[in-house]
Amino acid sequence: MGLRIGANLAKLPNQIFYIENAATGIQRLEEIGMKVSDPAAVMGQVDVLILAVPDILINKISTEVVPDMQSDATVILLDPAAAYMNQVCIRDDLHYTVIHPCHPALFKDQPTLAGYNDHFGGISGLQDIVSTHWKGARQKYELACGIVKEMFAPVDKVFEITIEQMAFLEPSVVEVCGLSLVSVFKELVEEMDKRVIPVLIRIVSFHDDQF
Repeated sequence: MGLRIGANLAKLPNQIFYIENAATGIQRLEEIGMKVSDPAAVMGQVDVLILAVPDILINKISTEVVPDMQSDATVILLDPAAAYMNQVCIRDDLHYTVIHPCHPALFKDQPTLAGYNDHFGGISGLQDIVSTHWKGARQKYELACGIVKEMFAPVDKVFEITIEQMAFLEPSVVEVCGLSLVSVFKELVEEMDKRVIPVLIRIVSFHDDQF
């Protein structure tokens, strides 16, 4: 995720710091021209911190870096799980926004042909975003939503919901229910391909022989 949003953020005029400690991650960033910064050297300068990290690491990472942030800065989380479970380092003088991309919808009209082939989003596929004004000033939340629209561009609409609603949607509805249904339909299509379609071909061939 960091690589995807990093590519879009690099297009902005703002100064962007990329932080990574894994050797493979650093190598991938450097391969696309992104210089990795030392968090101890830059954390006090950032106006917005984007935690594009796995949920299981948010508690550890936020505890390490959030205390060094300057007052009135904004923290953006890309998933509701850690926030809903109170696993994020909180400071009363900071602002917190939680968002999640909806990814390009299967039946959504795309303005470009390339958009239909961008199934994840963030490149050319038009998608929506869900967001939560979690903590802090409303003005900072609106600023964060503007940044998010650039991160996951092209973006159609940003829907504001609560952290509870977002946690229910992701992962409960999307991953537990939605992906289960997708898996069932995939198996159905594969079975139709193996059983039904060859039978239809034979029937058509039989009728063709009668004429």
